[in-house]
Amino acid sequence: MRTISRLCQTFLVMTLALGSLPGISFADDNDRTASACTPETDKYRNGEINAFVNEMEDADYGWYVEWNCTGSSCSEYKYNEEDEPNVDTSDLHYHCGHGGKKQDDGCGGERTAMIFSDDSYMLPSEARLNGYGIWGDTDLEWMAIKTCELLDDEDESYVCWRDSMNGLHLLLSFETNSQSSSGGYFSRTFAQKLKDSATLTQAWFDATDASQESGTVCRVIAEDTEQFEDHLDGYGSVSNDHPHDSDWYCWDHEAGSPPYLVVDPPLTEMREYKVASRTVDYSYVGTIASAFGLGSEPIIDDGDRFLIATGAPDYSQVEVDKSSGIYSYICTSKLWDQTYELSGPPYSPSLAYQAAEAFYTSNPFLYRVTQNAYEVMVDSVTKVVNGAINWQQTAATAVVYTRAVFGDAGGQVPVSVAGPGARTKLYLDRNGTPMGARGNWRAVWWDGSTMVPVADKLTAWNSFVVHGSNVTVSSIDVEYDSVSTDVGTATQGYYELAAGTAQAKLIPVWIFKVDYYEDGDLVLDDAYTFVYMVTYSPSIPMLTRWGMIVLMLMLLAAGMAILVRGRGLVVEDRPRDARG
Repeated sequence: MRTISRLCQTFLVMTLALGSLPGISFADDNDRTASACTPETDKYRNGEINAFVNEMEDADYGWYVEWNCTGSSCSEYKYNEEDEPNVDTSDLHYHCGHGGKKQDDGCGGERTAMIFSDDSYMLPSEARLNGYGIWGDTDLEWMAIKTCELLDDEDESYVCWRDSMNGLHLLLSFETNSQSSSGGYFSRTFAQKLKDSATLTQAWFDATDASQESGTVCRVIAEDTEQFEDHLDGYGSVSNDHPHDSDWYCWDHEAGSPPYLVVDPPLTEMREYKVASRTVDYSYVGTIASAFGLGSEPIIDDGDRFLIATGAPDYSQVEVDKSSGIYSYICTSKLWDQTYELSGPPYSPSLAYQAAEAFYTSNPFLYRVTQNAYEVMVDSVTKVVNGAINWQQTAATAVVYTRAVFGDAGGQVPVSVAGPGARTKLYLDRNGTPMGARGNWRAVWWDGSTMVPVADKLTAWNSFVVHGSNVTVSSIDVEYDSVSTDVGTATQGYYELAAGTAQAKLIPVWIFKVDYYEDGDLVLDDAYTFVYMVTYSPSIPMLTRWGMIVLMLMLLAAGMAILVRGRGLVVEDRPRDARG
């Protein structure tokens, strides 16, 4: 039995208590199997699938990975159940791939489809048979699909994909774009949280906070609200199957960060920030835990992270990444718990910033909160009846702070630090008390003299047009063949990787808002895309002046053009203290 099992035992009382509630039972199928699939062969999607599989193969309570596949062996036949084994032979299926817009006459127009490697795809109407959904009528309880915009609002793709459910408890995916990394941090976090006895909803939302870019919105669809509280069997309660009828629910959660600072005029060189070493030991973990009311409980050394957890009544957990010192905190009996979140209104957004400031002032060890650059956010939970919104409720009030450092030698130009590692976020319960948090971004330092020459925005953009994700920090989960942007609104920044990912320096990037197209049709709009400014990519160096000339000739020959549309960028007040 792994060390983490001791943490799970901390939650055993909660598990038994929830299992005894009316309407709650354990899953009928006791196989406790997972499966995973990506039709892609690139390092990003494969990194995500490998991370999920590795974590699930190390699970307790009899869980194991029944099958996983990549490339052409991951076909639509796994999903329309014409192949064996398929998604409905396991309890939990995890898919990571591309999404794309396709005509679906069965759903009345263009909808988001799952894209496969042989140019085939699966439409939402193909997840139905004789008017009934095909997912969940055998074993499948939870379908997690990491692709861009599968559950999109704009064309009501989420309504069509909901009709795939026939015994399925939860459909977890994204309303906006999602991003994948070769380290697979989203997938690893998702699986780890499931094994920490979080619900599937909590694990999906926490993984989004931990790994996704600003503006990313994930979405979970349930037949009934009690299914938002499903755990992996053995790690907690599992609800009964619910009939596929006219009423259902969706819960939206945004990763969030305040708008990026505008750097105008652009810098031609930027400070080289190195990541400082940080002592992450029991004392460090204990100090963080004490800020959230933990401290007397034992600290568990679980490989690449420390964990500390409490039992009743709060069932709280603090996790600290050993390599970076970045922490996360969750009170699982409150944050993203439907029983708590839907039992009353959330904490007032108008009072949230003052409450957050008071908390951080009282706990200076949770440092590096930049004043006057923040955003208050809430989740939304929606009930749909007969295709129309019946009611909508907000939940999980949060304050999100941005990170900024000076980019110029003179210390006059603050620039944003993008990326999930640079996210400080505090969730407040309805009394204004913390019920979740993430923070303590990496400590960085500048030697006072080293400056890095950086590419101009046109050079960086054209490099991205030709080389795609080879010159970006992460990869968008969407199928596309052309891109456009408003080059004039691009801004400069640094990028901080997710916790658990090795990083020696902050990465200078150009931040573009990109529209992605396939066959001339817009498939994803205004997606933040982070392009290397200097030679940080191991395979594609930034272009030289002569390389730029050659590239421009190539673009002209291909008839490609950069679209300038005059969109504006909302800018928050500049921070009073941008030293980070």
